[in-house]
This record gives sequence, structure tokens and C-alpha cells, in this order.
Amino acid sequence: MPEGVPQGNFGPRLTGFLALATGRFRLSRRLVRELLEDVLGVKLTVGSVSNLEQCVSQALAAPVSEARAYVQTQPAVHQDETGWWQKHARACLWVASTATVAVFLIAKDRGKAVAQTMLGRGFRGTLISDRWCAYQWVHALQRQVCWTPLVREFEGFVERGGEAKRQGALLLAEVFVLFEWWHLARDGLLTRATFQRKMQPLMREVERLLAQAAEVCPKKVAGTASEILKLKDALWTLVYTEGVEPTNNLAERDLRHAVIWRKTGFGPRARTAAASSSASSRPS
Repeated sequence: MPEGVPQGNFGPRLTGFLALATGRFRLSRRLVRELLEDVLGVKLTVGSVSNLEQCVSQALAAPVSEARAYVQTQPAVHQDETGWWQKHARACLWVASTATVAVFLIAKDRGKAVAQTMLGRGFRGTLISDRWCAYQWVHALQRQVCWTPLVREFEGFVERGGEAKRQGALLLAEVFVLFEWWHLARDGLLTRATFQRKMQPLMREVERLLAQAAEVCPKKVAGTASEILKLKDALWTLVYTEGVEPTNNLAERDLRHAVIWRKTGFGPRARTAAASSSASSRPS
């Protein structure tokens, strides 16, 4: 066949529509089969839908590689992972997100090697993530630990009562101010220099409270406070590096689409994922 002529019985528009329906709009293969027959008069088997998904996956391999290379050069990257299934075996879905592009990868585990594959071993930007050990290969000064899980930790301190409650309440009060000032700086209502100056006593106080909690609180709370302190340099990158956010919400939002698909469509348990890696761009 001449170059550019699709192989098989289905053209690129039908194949692309099918992939859009199953991927972006989270329709099951059976529903897609019914949709094509009822609306377009095209009769397909569920197996054919699966085969066409694989064709799209192969066709997108090069753009996905380009997207991953782009992400690896960006000054700030959000990364997260969640549980997944691949051919009825446990796996992990990873995402690396920037302001314009998100790259996904299905891997066997949540290990460091996968994070390095997505970011590149020579990553020079700032990584925004949680405290998961797979990210420890990135220097603390190149990281921003997400404050949302830390808030939950401090709320847990409060629920324990006693001295832990007091320390947790004080920490939450400081975090409230942190977010307030950061939003003002982000929106241009507070200059960067003023933001940095105002943050200095807050940073010292948070570290002091964590150190105190590590000394006087019950064992579990003390251990958590000590673990957070080990990453104290990664708590404040948002203060010194413009464009770095205090949370990992961007990556979490990108993963949410896949999580909903997994929960509502019995997705990865019932089907083989169409691709081990993919990418998406955001509307400008």
C-alpha cells in the first residue's frame, strides 16, 4: 500500500474517535461498540475496539517520547503515582505534570528507577511531590514537598490530644499564614522580596515547632515530626524559586481522570491498558 494509506478496514478518523471515546471520555469498550453501531452504523466487536486502541497507542509512541523529553527540561515538574492494574497484575500509574503537558507511564512498581525514567537522571528543575522515598534521589534543594499531606499530618496531631494537639494547632496556624502569603505573592499583591522577608520568621517557627514535637510528643507523632524535619530544605523552595507551588495539586488532578476511569469502568482489571505510556497537553 502507498505510504500514508491506513492498514486494515478502518480509517484514521474512526480509529481516533474510538480512542477518544475510550480514553478521554472514559467509555467502556462495550459502550463504544454500541455507540458506533447506533450512531454511525459501524459494526465492531469488542475485540476490534481493543485492537484499534493498540493501533493508536503505537501511532502515538513518538509524540509521547517528545512530550517526555520536553517535561524533563522544564523548570518545575509535579510528579505523583497511584495504584493500577495491568493484565490482572498490580502495577502503578505515574504522572509527570507541567503547566502545559502531562506525561503518564504504567510501571510495575513505585520505585526510584521509574521516577528517574520520567524525569531523567540529569533532571535540573524543581520537583514538586509528596515525601515518598522514590523521590529522595533528587536533592532537597531541588524539591518542594507538597504541603497538603503535611496539613493532614498536623490535623492528625490535633486529633491525638494532649501536647500533640497543642503542637499540631500551632503548626496549622503557621501553615494557614504560609498559604495566605503565597497566594498574595502569586497574584502580584505581595512583591517577591516582601514575601521572602515575611516568610523568614515563619520558616524558623515551623522548624522550631517540628523539633519541639519530635522531643515532647508521643512516639508516633515525634517520629513523623522528625521525618518531616529531615526534608526541611524541601519545605521552602517555593519561597526562593518563583513558579513553584506549595502543593502537588496539578499532578493529582491529572491522575484523577485515570482514577475515575478505573473506578467507574472496572478499567484495568477488565482490560489491558492501551498503552504503557501516554501524554496530554493542556488548553492554552
